[in-house]
Amino acid sequence: MRSLTPEQKQQVLQLGKDFPRLWKAATTSACDRKRMLRLLIRDITVVKGTEPKLLHLQIRWQGGATETIDVRRQPNRAEATRYPDTFVAKIRAMAEKYDDKEIVAQLKGEALTSSTGKPFTVSIIRWIRFKHRVPSPSRPVGTLTVSHGS
Repeated sequence: MRSLTPEQKQQVLQLGKDFPRLWKAATTSACDRKRMLRLLIRDITVVKGTEPKLLHLQIRWQGGATETIDVRRQPNRAEATRYPDTFVAKIRAMAEKYDDKEIVAQLKGEALTSSTGKPFTVSIIRWIRFKHRVPSPSRPVGTLTVSHGS
């Protein structure tokens, strides 16, 4: 192994201090960033955690030190737009008394938004009711529908 001169050691230490600036610089390409990481990291082992979407990254640094970092994977599109059971239960309870327009008005009044961050609409409420088999409110006694004649 070669030993470093005091000047070389100072240059290496300065590079360490400049690392964040070099990493963020617009002139640093993705290829350069990969090279920088290879100088620091010997290898990474990825181990699935016990709970879904949890990964353990076991990092072995070039200097010999090791470190484990837990990383939570991003949910896929279907998971990200899924409504929690508590929210579906809320819609189920509201649907016993209110029609879709009234549910939308109440949710807007509570400043709630859909799973994609947009304001609720009648079509979104209809989809939630369809997806989770939430029935419409009962019609008042004596109300007739087109299918049941007049």
